[in-house]
Amino acid sequence: RLDALHPPDEPAPRGTSLVDIGSGAGFPGLVLALLRPALFVTLVDSTAKKTRFQLLAAKALALRNVEPVTARAEALGKPRARPAFSPRGVRGSVRGGRGR
Repeated sequence: RLDALHPPDEPAPRGTSLVDIGSGAGFPGLVLALLRPALFVTLVDSTAKKTRFQLLAAKALALRNVEPVTARAEALGKPRARPAFSPRGVRGSVRGGRGR
């Protein structure tokens, strides 16, 4: 879509983010990240080959506001299981073995 190449009228407020689901080669997400440096863009695709390309493209363009994610869109909204290693459990051993 060529409308993604149209420069924005106003800069994105700091802290604004965008998720490009099914981003493929990163269009329009990479273009928007390039045009709007204050915008944080997450590029989501289920194919690792595509997200590897997105990462290489973001590095080549020196984009620090892009994060490629290899995942299915429907899996992103699901809560993650609690990790087996919890910092709370370690706190007592770090303080000389006095746990709570």
